[in-house]
Amino acid sequence: MVELYQHLGNQQMVEKYRKRVSEIRKNLNKLSWNGNFFTHFIDEDENIERKLGVDIYKQISHSNMYSVNRNLDPEQNRAIISMYHDLKEKLPPGSPGEWYAIYPPFQKGFGDHNEIWQYMNGGIAGHAAGELARGAFEYGFESYGCDILERLYELGRKNRYMVAFAYTGAYPDPPVLAFKTLDLSGVANMDISAPGGPESISWMVEHEGNDMRNIPVGRQVFADIDFSIIDPLDNGGKAVVAVSATEEFPNNVTIPVDTLAGSVYLLHASNRVGNENVCGSVRFNYSDGESVTQYIIKDKHLSSWWFPELRSNRGGIAWRGENQESLDVGVSWTAIDNPQPEKEISSISIQSATDKSIYAVLAMTLSDQAHYVKPPLVSYGGPNNWAAGTAMAGLVEGLCGISDRSTRFDKPVIAPRWSRSKSDSISVTVRYAASDGYVAYQYRHDPENKIISLVLTGSGEDPQMHVLLPEGVSRAKEVIAGGKPMAFEMISLGSSVYTDFFLPSLQPQEVIIRY
Repeated sequence: MVELYQHLGNQQMVEKYRKRVSEIRKNLNKLSWNGNFFTHFIDEDENIERKLGVDIYKQISHSNMYSVNRNLDPEQNRAIISMYHDLKEKLPPGSPGEWYAIYPPFQKGFGDHNEIWQYMNGGIAGHAAGELARGAFEYGFESYGCDILERLYELGRKNRYMVAFAYTGAYPDPPVLAFKTLDLSGVANMDISAPGGPESISWMVEHEGNDMRNIPVGRQVFADIDFSIIDPLDNGGKAVVAVSATEEFPNNVTIPVDTLAGSVYLLHASNRVGNENVCGSVRFNYSDGESVTQYIIKDKHLSSWWFPELRSNRGGIAWRGENQESLDVGVSWTAIDNPQPEKEISSISIQSATDKSIYAVLAMTLSDQAHYVKPPLVSYGGPNNWAAGTAMAGLVEGLCGISDRSTRFDKPVIAPRWSRSKSDSISVTVRYAASDGYVAYQYRHDPENKIISLVLTGSGEDPQMHVLLPEGVSRAKEVIAGGKPMAFEMISLGSSVYTDFFLPSLQPQEVIIRY
């Protein structure tokens, strides 16, 4: 509002809003500024106890990264940037960066897309990291600004060269699971061999040799999961629980459980699956009489047992081998989370589909916890182009150093900061797509001869130059523009030193800075 009324020449309104600026800033600092950053959550009633598993007055919100580009007191900006720089050195395991939406995350009260370390609850704010980089370049943390942009690039490279709105914030060690294998011997009805034992059905009702006879039996570990496969020699040839709507098999088998469980792991296979890919189902029967059914779907929970292929976060090929007819047969594993883990499971029923498919379970194992799936790099949230926009601002206004004091680059600021990057020779062009306003320069740093040279041009007038000198250099010796010496001054920002001067125009010209 101050800028608008200045443009209109209304000094009375300028003073009114300047006073309001001062009042708002004073009240905000008193309420929220803690000396290092702005506290995000302020309770109107401090006596209310919020059981969220975190001290909300110590949480750092991503709003601080935006704040450093909103005309704060420079010392506040430097405190915020220093806080993030320090946080980088003590990140939780696997964290891709310090640019959290909120940190530490809430331990209680949030779920779904805001579970711990996701989206706004401890996710990494790709949409704010560019803002922090832009502020870092502006307030004397240029090497840190370069570091942020480099890490954003690497994250983008892992995600089809797109900077994501949010990333998973940390990867704590996965839980240690306690397994309990279930005894299927009392309900098994099919052999792993064809032909089968004297009291069992041949494997998948197949002919001799086309079977699973080479799978190891007894206690086995597949995909880090404990399984117990019945030895058919110890159980009359009955090693597998098979169900089907055909006359050879029962269509439903129930296994006693009588315990709590977070998930169940199945070692299984199927045959003659119909067009809908439904192999059968698993029903959790709870001690309170309630039940919940989970359908078993081909290519999601299991694969064909000939030439098997399955790879997902919740399933895969547990074992593969050969038989007398094929060099590649195998069985799948899958994890099914218990829909109601707080309830005791009285039994689990295996049910067939209503077509002629055969669904076979070789082993079943309970776990005390839900199946662990490592979160993906990219979290949930808003549009990626939001993140790309702030990253581009960090690149253009920060590292390239081109900003606009007016409109259409009529009065540009040119502040190349490449001396803190890995590059010493750069071509930069920035143009507004909706106008002819642009700035372009070629930058070259010759550290051996201690020269920074710029060949530059653009559409504007009265360009302000703000050129970062190499680290450890305290001042420039001379500035020459268009072959003529230029008056200049030295500006210090922390340990950074800039050479500042104005050019009479942006007609094509070469600028040489000797230091």
